[in-house]
Amino acid sequence: LVKHTNQPTLSSSHYRSNRTCPPPRPMKAMMIAFCSCLLLSSPIAACQAAPSPRRRVQVEPVPLDSAVTTTTSKAAKAVQALQDFYITPLLVACRTGDIEAARDAWVPAKGTWATVEALSYAFPETAADINARAYEVDGGHTNPEFTGFQRVEMELWGANTTASCAAVTAVMDEAATSVLGLLNNGTSTPFTADGHLRSLVALTEDMLTTKFSQMEAPFSLVHR
Repeated sequence: LVKHTNQPTLSSSHYRSNRTCPPPRPMKAMMIAFCSCLLLSSPIAACQAAPSPRRRVQVEPVPLDSAVTTTTSKAAKAVQALQDFYITPLLVACRTGDIEAARDAWVPAKGTWATVEALSYAFPETAADINARAYEVDGGHTNPEFTGFQRVEMELWGANTTASCAAVTAVMDEAATSVLGLLNNGTSTPFTADGHLRSLVALTEDMLTTKFSQMEAPFSLVHR
């Protein structure tokens, strides 16, 4: 059953033609504006909006003479450790023919020397006894005067022998003792701030050119 009503049916066009917008409400607009102003003027908003000033860290300049003294003191400790913990065991292992023990001592010894190598500007000839490179010596590795870490490395990894590394390590040990004397001599020292700077520049240039192209430690890197 369908119930019929007497109410007239209105079309959608009737609603569109008779629809009107609600009248503006000035009080509501005023309240929105007031709340917005209140929000923007609050302390929280002010803290978020204001840029925080950058903190400037005051770095105190270090006197150059003091820096040289500190550097040489640290280097002396490193060279002392180089002798006591690495060169001495390396020398003993080479003399007894224990190639594995010699290799184990060589690796940290070379790394320890690298920490003080920048100071070798003050003792170039002694530094050559400790860490000469084959490309710096006439005749390369065939020259009997070629000594140092790379010569021992070529013996231990390249030739797989300890035949001559004991004699080479003994020269390195004597040279390290000489370097230690220079580092501990506080009255007459060859180390200067200018020498430090020039050595760092030269070492950086060497790292970017010769060492990468010649590979200073080819045997130990390949055979480890």
